[in-house]
Amino acid sequence: MNYHKHLTLILLVHDNIEFPKRWIEYASFINLPYKIFIADGGKTSLFNDYINQNLDKLNLDIEFFKYNHEKNFSDYYKKSNDILSKVKTTYVAICSDDDFVLPLGIEKSIKFLEENKEYSSARGELLGVFFQNYLNKDYTYGEDYEILNSAATSFSLEEKNFTRRLLTQLEYYQATYYDIHRTTYLQFAYKKLLELNPTAYILSEIITSSFTVLQGKVHRNKFPFMIKDHGPSGVTYNEKKITSTLDWLTKTQWGLEYNQMIHSFIEFIKVKKGDTINENNNLHFAHIKFYRKALIRNLYYKDTFLMKAIIYVVSRLDLIFNIKSLFSKFNLIVKQKFNKIIVKKNFIIKNKSYVNSNKDLNNFVNFIKKKFK
Repeated sequence: MNYHKHLTLILLVHDNIEFPKRWIEYASFINLPYKIFIADGGKTSLFNDYINQNLDKLNLDIEFFKYNHEKNFSDYYKKSNDILSKVKTTYVAICSDDDFVLPLGIEKSIKFLEENKEYSSARGELLGVFFQNYLNKDYTYGEDYEILNSAATSFSLEEKNFTRRLLTQLEYYQATYYDIHRTTYLQFAYKKLLELNPTAYILSEIITSSFTVLQGKVHRNKFPFMIKDHGPSGVTYNEKKITSTLDWLTKTQWGLEYNQMIHSFIEFIKVKKGDTINENNNLHFAHIKFYRKALIRNLYYKDTFLMKAIIYVVSRLDLIFNIKSLFSKFNLIVKQKFNKIIVKKNFIIKNKSYVNSNKDLNNFVNFIKKKFK
């Protein structure tokens, strides 16, 4: 059984149209069978014009929605909520314009959700592509490239108690942004995002992912699910200017917005349980532990002698937050080796059999090859 009629993919577009064009060209090349909603909040109608001019030959099920130009995060949240409200399929996924979706991975994720009603979302592994020797100045295609396993944290959240799931999510944070979601659940999560309306974009993913976790379990599997472009590409909302955790904590009103977010989780838990609870301190402490690790990571990637010296000293201060154990765990993470699929002149040097045995990955390689013929 296929699930082509069960899913809507939402492509969020801002001002950079070269990456959305690549997304659409790739979708057409692999005959992507799902309904596609395009939500364009850019200044111009250039992408709309491109779709209209090519719609017949694309052979895709596309509906295009033009929005007023996004001037701030609030506009971005409003657009996301509105486009989600139009979805009528059982499942939905939000796509970044610089990623490559893999249909076999999508089908397996939907099948899992169909068979396991207690889960909110599901996906397989996120792979990453790094292009080199770019074909153009838009950084959309490179003649040489590497495909790597993602370094992102990836594990299932399967505790029956939804409060425990949230505590785990907050301490060992992983985004559900790319997952296949039950539509009504993601609609609810984005309504909460619009209510909270954070000025720090870093909070938006935490809010939507956490409400996904609160509404059901989250599944992760080992099959390829998506290839993310990790090169110097634009993101969907090109003016997000996503800051590091360190910048966010020191330059924005994170304290107020963070407390509002935690309070919103607590209110949901109260309603769900039907009684009053006292999870405030636990939720705060869980996510503070996550930020301690994130701060160490930010400092580590500064890659200067001073920063390394600071981390060396801090890693031995056990007195307040037991940072030493956190640093030790972090070191294990940053030293992990990735499994590489290296491509030179469009030829797989390593793990060629792995690519050829997976139709999705083989289609991706053929799509890139086509650009260099």
